Amino acid sequence: MIRRIALVLVALIALAAIAAVVALKTPLLRRDLTPDPLGDPAEGRATVARMQAAHGGLDRWLARSWVELELTGELPALPVRFGFDLGERATLTLRFDPCDRAPMTMRASDGEHTYDGPVADAPSGNRFLAHSIRHLFEMPFAMRTADIVHAAPPVDGHPRIFMSWGTAAPQMDVDQYILELGADGRMTGFESTVRGVAPFLMADVEYTDMIERDGLALAAHASVGDGAGEVVHAWRLDSMTLGAPRPTDDRCAP
Repeated sequence: MIRRIALVLVALIALAAIAAVVALKTPLLRRDLTPDPLGDPAEGRATVARMQAAHGGLDRWLARSWVELELTGELPALPVRFGFDLGERATLTLRFDPCDRAPMTMRASDGEHTYDGPVADAPSGNRFLAHSIRHLFEMPFAMRTADIVHAAPPVDGHPRIFMSWGTAAPQMDVDQYILELGADGRMTGFESTVRGVAPFLMADVEYTDMIERDGLALAAHASVGDGAGEVVHAWRLDSMTLGAPRPTDDRCAP
C-alpha cells in the first residue's frame, strides 16, 4: 500500500496546463525527487534510526497492541473531498494494530455522512482516506519497508533522508520521499511524489507541534500542500490512545 499510496489527491485541476509546464522540466512527465548528490546509504539509515528514536523508538511503537488516533480535518480542495468522499470539514477516528495483525477500523463523518466500521468494508474513498491519514501521522515509523535509503543534502543545517523502493531513479508506480528533520531529530515534514494520481505531481507536508504518550511522539498538526504553495488538506491530531503492550512472544519484527 505505501509503495503506491497517494497521500493527496491534488490532481484533476488544470492537468493540461500543469503537464505543459512539467513537460519542460521532467522527462516523460515523471517527477523526480532524487537528490543531487545522492548521499551515503549508511548515513541515511543511521539518520532514520535517530529519527525513530527521537519519536520514541520503532520497537516501542510496534510493541503496542493497538493505536487509536482522533483527528479533525479541513479539506479545502475539491478533488481531495471527492477522492476521500468527505465534505469540507470532517472528523476521523482510526484504530489500528501497528503490526497489522488485526483489522483497521475507522469512523469518518462530515456532518452529513458517517461511516463506522472496518476499513476493508468502507466505501472506496473512505478506505483511501484511512490508509492515507494513517500513513501521514505514522510517518516516522511507516517507512521501514523502504529498501532505498540515502542521506540527502541538508537544508538550513538540518538533515534530510531520501527513501524509495527498488531503485532511486523515478518509477511509474513507486513513490519517492524526502524526509525533513528538525534539530531534535524529529520530522518536520516531507516531500513525496504522488504516482497514484499522476506521474508528475508531488506533495509537500509540514508537521507542527507534537502529541506524546508513554514516550511516543506523533505530530499534532499535518498540513498537506500541492507542491505549488496551496494547502489541499490539513489535519489536527486531537488525541492519541495507546493499547496495552503486546506480549513479548507476540512482537513483530521492525
